[in-house]
Amino acid sequence: MAGGNHMLKQLLRSVRATIGPSGPVAFSALCMALLLVVALSACGDGNDTPANGGAQATPRTNAAEVRETGGEATRPSGGSTAEPEPTAAKNAGGEATGNGGFASVSASTNHSCGVRTNGAVECWGADLFGEGAPPPGEFSSVSAGSNHTCGVRIDGAVECWGRDNVGQSTPPEGDFSSVSAGSAYTCGVRRDGSVACWGDDEDGQSTPPEGEFVSVSAGDDTTCGVRSDAAVVCWGAATGGEIWIPEGEFASVSIDGPVCGLRTDGTVECWSDDTPPEGEFASISAGAGHACGVRTGGSVACWGLDSFGEATPPEGEFSSVSAGWRHTCGVRTDGAVQCWGEDHPNDKAKPPGGS
Repeated sequence: MAGGNHMLKQLLRSVRATIGPSGPVAFSALCMALLLVVALSACGDGNDTPANGGAQATPRTNAAEVRETGGEATRPSGGSTAEPEPTAAKNAGGEATGNGGFASVSASTNHSCGVRTNGAVECWGADLFGEGAPPPGEFSSVSAGSNHTCGVRIDGAVECWGRDNVGQSTPPEGDFSSVSAGSAYTCGVRRDGSVACWGDDEDGQSTPPEGEFVSVSAGDDTTCGVRSDAAVVCWGAATGGEIWIPEGEFASVSIDGPVCGLRTDGTVECWSDDTPPEGEFASISAGAGHACGVRTGGSVACWGLDSFGEATPPEGEFSSVSAGWRHTCGVRTDGAVQCWGEDHPNDKAKPPGGS
């Protein structure tokens, strides 16, 4: 206040010199007005304005006090109970994919992708060639290959992204019901039942036979499909007597390292060195050295190599499962994705909002 009093005295002297001795009334009124202004300034106008260069202090908020420990929000005593807003996931087009559940998932070598319930595709793990950067739009299914990914849009068109050095990400036009991405090639079932393949064809894996199919599975250099009469047929490198295809009726087939088929009665048969468990299954998926399936009761069973825990599924009910390379992912009945097995590199076993 000493500096303020000094300035006030200097101001009064200046006013007196200006008005002169003939204006005592005006001078007295002006003095009263100046004193009133000084008094109001000392009291303040209701704003906490500090004197450090005019900068205003930022008030502390309850949101700033929220901390996360082990994934759970902890609050100080008397703090706000409001939860922090989740970060919206986005695709390659910058569109938010939402924080809802997943309808399906596909695990591959070093990345995985899933279709959310709103049709948006989200990927996690490796993205060296853009395989983990899906385009915007709505999809009905997705399939993750070694370094590329393909999906079927809701209008039946196939779109691929990622590595395309041999054409594995350049699909043909037309309406498709499903797609399967392999190592460096892709195959899909058209709505008329015919199979079309594109990409690497060194071993004939991209040269499908004629006929009507209900499903197809692309592996490393061999492809298998289920015909409309429920018979399994394979083509590619491992068809010269290396793969023994059992007779009977199948609902689906899956090939990667193991080759396994789901029979129409729900039992699983593998024509490789792996022996599946007994029981009735709703779906199966073959990975690099292991395979997994969802039982009709919702539990997951796996068999084969388990060096990284890829064949040790968690408890609980699942709607689908996908076996990759040293890791496996599944969609729980509540729409959450859970993965198990090797998580290195690129957090391939850490789905968004999952575990």
